[in-house]
Amino acid sequence: MHYPDLTPNIIREVMTPLELAFIEQTIDANPKPFYYYRDQYALQLIKYHVKDGMKINELKNSRYQNLLSKSVIREVLKGCGGQVIRPEALHDPLTEDGKEFNYTLSKWGEFIPHRNDPWHQTTRPGLSLVLQLNFDPWHNYQYHRLIKADGEEHPFVFDCHPVSTKRQLTMAWARLDIDLDRGEVLIEEIQNDWLREVATLYKDWNEWVKDKKKGKRGHWFFDHYRSTTFCEYVNFLKPYQKMWDEATLSMAIHFAKHELGIGDIYCHDFDSGNLLKGLEYGKPPRSLYTKLPKRFCFEQTDRAPEMIRREKYVTKPLRKNEVRWWKLSV
Repeated sequence: MHYPDLTPNIIREVMTPLELAFIEQTIDANPKPFYYYRDQYALQLIKYHVKDGMKINELKNSRYQNLLSKSVIREVLKGCGGQVIRPEALHDPLTEDGKEFNYTLSKWGEFIPHRNDPWHQTTRPGLSLVLQLNFDPWHNYQYHRLIKADGEEHPFVFDCHPVSTKRQLTMAWARLDIDLDRGEVLIEEIQNDWLREVATLYKDWNEWVKDKKKGKRGHWFFDHYRSTTFCEYVNFLKPYQKMWDEATLSMAIHFAKHELGIGDIYCHDFDSGNLLKGLEYGKPPRSLYTKLPKRFCFEQTDRAPEMIRREKYVTKPLRKNEVRWWKLSV
């Protein structure tokens, strides 16, 4: 897909407000549905790979061979009835585990002509496009029933982070750096606050119950919100805890391919991301930048995205350190 040159060459090496505005104006800004169930990414990636059709033996010898053990793919292969898998066979099955998420767009960072500080956690100075993966209606009903009434502040939200503020409850988000001219997307991070905060509070639950019986000082959350049904809410969230990371990465890949028309998608390796974003403290969970990309069949490479190789603020650490990336072409 060809995009017009939107900015002068002097600032084309970063993601600018004008370029981000072009993306936002080109793509429908309304919440977009994103139906997801656990391991659906396997079906998504196989669909991209087989295109118009592929011999099953060829698929078994491809980089996606590990996905064939997923139950959703095994069911598809059972129904093929031959030696070739065709795209019409790759349809989403009906499942009780599916969640009717939606995603919305936002932005993060600031456009300044020098290196951002670690607060923004961007590899290049400039802006990130944020994809907010928002909870499904069934979750929202249960959340209001079990935890809080309308009109109160949401206890699991950090307003300083790029979460939705317009009648959506953001489960997680993906932050993207995009180069339209070179056809590259770099997934800077995937993150959630909501589920992590609930898990942290659950660790405090038993101690709060003991302290309350002893008449000791209370807890900011349990004293204010519906503490009697908190454990019920924790149990309700278990399926979300198990799928949020893969659902968020799957959304980012879907957006890059279908909304931007870009097939070269990069993720940070754990060490490269921390180095290039200047993170000495508050580092993300290692598994999000090791196990998760590997599960999605990203391949490791020591060649940085072209947008990064041309960025003068990161050429020195690229020269001085062994930096690796994850790459997926779909």
